[in-house]
Amino acid sequence: MQNILPRIRNYGISNTLAYTTLGGQVSHVEVSKIKGNGKITITGSCGDVLIESVKVVASFLGAEYNCKVNDYDIHVHFMSASQKKEGPSAGISIAVAMLSCFKDRLIPANAAFTGEITLKGDVLPVGGLKEKLISASSAGIKTVFIPKANEQDLETVPLNILDNLDVKMVENFSEVYDALF
Repeated sequence: MQNILPRIRNYGISNTLAYTTLGGQVSHVEVSKIKGNGKITITGSCGDVLIESVKVVASFLGAEYNCKVNDYDIHVHFMSASQKKEGPSAGISIAVAMLSCFKDRLIPANAAFTGEITLKGDVLPVGGLKEKLISASSAGIKTVFIPKANEQDLETVPLNILDNLDVKMVENFSEVYDALF
């Protein structure tokens, strides 16, 4: 795996950790932007809750990080389009990919994210953490950002998995921002 995720102009990408019926999965969130009027397009077989997460993140980043979301048309694509995706736990991943796009900043390919974001940037707990961390370790991920509220769930994760990961627990997106941007 490369050290840095791909970089092209007006494009951002991040790794997201998902929980499926088959267990944990590492996937990607891609974001692109072009001059426009704030239209958001979301693709990748997404359910309503995931679509709402994208809108929350766009509002949050516009307010808190001065991303000019109303000056661009934004396309958010969740990879593995054939697989239905639902749930709010991609909030951090979406925000990282959007900021990568807006700030033209590279994100390490060996970092992954899980956690819901509120309009204030608070990071809320998620389900399936054990499965997500197992899949991250198997995929060669080295750093994982998770909600601090999920700290007790780490007790269920095998030690050999935790030994392979640098788990960063966050309560607010500002902590993710400070670490990456």
